[in-house]
Amino acid sequence: MRIPDYSDSDNLAELTEAIRYITHVALLPNLFALLILSCTDGFVDGRFFGLMGSSIRAIENIAIQNFEEVIRTITYYLDNEPINEKGKLALVDLLEQVNNLHIVNTDKPMRFQVAQKIICPTPISIV
Repeated sequence: MRIPDYSDSDNLAELTEAIRYITHVALLPNLFALLILSCTDGFVDGRFFGLMGSSIRAIENIAIQNFEEVIRTITYYLDNEPINEKGKLALVDLLEQVNNLHIVNTDKPMRFQVAQKIICPTPISIV
């Protein structure tokens, strides 16, 4: 089983590469289907830099604006869908990546005075 644009070279095919730029939340079920497919035993383009990597990147793109929906979908697949071990590991890793991305994207910068108090709670006087 393979996707139409697969080649044996190390070059990422155009269709597979284009998948990584998807950002529309309505395509989330399709992206999860592609991710699960890429983890299927015997799937030719199961390499991380192939269909699997493109699917993961697209899901991460969607998570930037639709974090809760992506988390809900990952959790659903882990709890309810019959997925092989490679697929489950990919989903658990994706769950961690999406959570980390959310933390980074929603982080508020710290003011200098606050950071200074954390680093050095009592002022140091140089004599």
